[in-house]
Amino acid sequence: MMQGLYCLHAQVLRDVAYPSTRDIYGNARPMDVETPVINSSLWTYPIGHYDKFVRSVLQVSSPGGRGRAINRIGIYNDGAVEFHSAEFPGYLNGIVIGTDNTPAAPSDFFLGNLIAEGSDGTIAPGSKMDSIETGDDTYVNENNYVCSGSSQLWYFWPKKAMLLSSVDLKGYRGGAPGDITLSIYETQGRYGTPFLIATATTNADGWTTDTAGDWYNFPLAAAVRLYPGITYKFELTGTQASPNCGYFRYKRYTAPDDNYIPSQDVISQRAWNYWTYGSTYYCVAIPMYKLNGSATPEVNYGACGIENLVLAAVSSFDIKRLFTNRSGEDISVNECGILAMGGKRDTGTTGGAFPYLIARDVIAPAITLSDDEILAVTYTPTTTV
Repeated sequence: MMQGLYCLHAQVLRDVAYPSTRDIYGNARPMDVETPVINSSLWTYPIGHYDKFVRSVLQVSSPGGRGRAINRIGIYNDGAVEFHSAEFPGYLNGIVIGTDNTPAAPSDFFLGNLIAEGSDGTIAPGSKMDSIETGDDTYVNENNYVCSGSSQLWYFWPKKAMLLSSVDLKGYRGGAPGDITLSIYETQGRYGTPFLIATATTNADGWTTDTAGDWYNFPLAAAVRLYPGITYKFELTGTQASPNCGYFRYKRYTAPDDNYIPSQDVISQRAWNYWTYGSTYYCVAIPMYKLNGSATPEVNYGACGIENLVLAAVSSFDIKRLFTNRSGEDISVNECGILAMGGKRDTGTTGGAFPYLIARDVIAPAITLSDDEILAVTYTPTTTV
């Protein structure tokens, strides 16, 4: 295991996307490079514009629950040095457990079915998992339309884990908009490199022309799992030229909402940090939405710690985490593994942190974790010197 940690660390710090450096959605992530990027219009290295000379560190220790684990991802200098760090939810860093009993394979990039952090029980398919249904208003210069050459996007931070099957959006039409597509991307913050994980298309020609709007369903081609603490980009695109547009009703916030990332001014349409109404700046403008899906029972993740370090001919240490079931149901634990968080650097101010699977084991026979019970999982990496 310790040798595996070192080998993976060596790979993920290269600029080539190795097959083994895949995040939890299977997306290959090129990692940190120590080559400076120099902007000739500024001063010369090392005073001028450069980045990526701080190596990221794979880490498995983290706070419990949704507490944030911090990972240094590099330094960027554009006249003033900025130390860039990224954060990630603690429960997706360190030891994790799941319910899938598919045999472990070297190609695994995540658990078969991770048990998410939380205290909720089973939620039936077709349930409303999250929504903003009130508070939409009409205001000038909103540019809330979708057609060829004009899209809408926003970033979303789920409050709970879910298997998302469809999205309802509140809108209306002008002319004959044709097909409108909703695309969902996995990313990490507004600067993270996005990867497409789901799409849904609906025809808007039959939508109402009443500007008060109505609710319309976007069924996903395949259901996708969303996890709290991971940032997702939702983007709407159209096919027809203006004025054949789909229009969407928005709620305007004067302060960040807890569904979104307040540290990054989260979003408005067209990917700006904020938008304006008159002389007032608003942090967020969010379309009215309903997320439909289901969920399985959750567990509370304790802090993941490293202890019992032994330095000898046979060296070892323990990685340990406690899991508490408060879902009100029995949970069958069939698998466990370790996620290690590592920073990803692009150029300039872009980058993020992502978890990488470095171990997965199937538990046989399965462990039944009853309500109010605590499960302790310990990994002990060893190496012979």
